[in-house]
Amino acid sequence: MPRYDYEQFPSSIEEEGKPSHPRHEYRIMDNPPMNEASIIYAIETICAGRYTPWTIGITDDPIQQKNARGNPARWYQWWADAEGIARNVEQHFLGKGMSSDPGRSKVPNFVFIFR
Repeated sequence: MPRYDYEQFPSSIEEEGKPSHPRHEYRIMDNPPMNEASIIYAIETICAGRYTPWTIGITDDPIQQKNARGNPARWYQWWADAEGIARNVEQHFLGKGMSSDPGRSKVPNFVFIFR
């Protein structure tokens, strides 16, 4: 299984003109795209069998999606190997009771969950 690296960014870093808050952010580009089984395993580990409090979505711009939802503190995202993988993971967890995020993009290659 892949290792997930988290790094605390200093509050001086700015993103899209807004100061960021010191919190743990997933460093997308430091990790390679993941296969379907790896993403499902990671989400299963985070949710620990409790799916209904979580929302799942797919996008090509996870930073924009996170900002549009008010920068939730419990936000996780994964870079999928392909659009089909992202769509399959989303459908898998919708079937387990997660809520669907209405945001869409043309070529979604990221999966995200938040609550």
